[in-house]
Amino acid sequence: MRIYADQPAHRLRQIIADLLGVGWCILAVLAGKAVYDLIDTLAGPGRLLEDAGNGLADNLSGAGDNLSGIPLIGDAVSGPFQGAAGAAGNVAGAGQTVQDVVATMATLAGVATAGFLILLAVLFWILPRLFWVRRAEAARMVLTDPDGLELLALRALATRKLSRLARIGDGLLPAWRRGDQEVVHALAELEMGRLGIQLPPRLARPPAPPAITAE
Repeated sequence: MRIYADQPAHRLRQIIADLLGVGWCILAVLAGKAVYDLIDTLAGPGRLLEDAGNGLADNLSGAGDNLSGIPLIGDAVSGPFQGAAGAAGNVAGAGQTVQDVVATMATLAGVATAGFLILLAVLFWILPRLFWVRRAEAARMVLTDPDGLELLALRALATRKLSRLARIGDGLLPAWRRGDQEVVHALAELEMGRLGIQLPPRLARPPAPPAITAE
């Protein structure tokens, strides 16, 4: 199975399209990461809140532990500090929650951005290339049939533009009807040329008969 055309110009266009497609996918991933990083900056206040809450909780808890050693009144004095330390811990938890929400949003937005751009590449690059490979393979399979040239010629007559058919010459349809091999080959080459595929040497156009000169 071939993935590129035989004709140099057609093959060059396919190679350029493939390079652009790969570059587009790389840019899609980078764009998704940029969106993720941009939204992730919103988690900064959450991180500050968590750090402040944890620091305050540690300080209050340490102060409560120190006061708890005072005889008789230690537990009573340290109680409010321990309660405040718990509240500070809740503040730290809220900061972590903010970070989790922002991280989820950043991930979803980044994946959606990259996914959308890659989807465009699939629709406008990968699928057309796969369709071309399938059509090219089908055309080559047709050539294995004894009547393959005639089938390609018939398809060219049915689907190609009149301006392209007119270039083959006058009396095209009558010549095709009587099985003129020169015309059949020209039509088959026209149809295969749409895919950028050349006829194999065994099916090359027969040479024109030598001209007869009067003596």
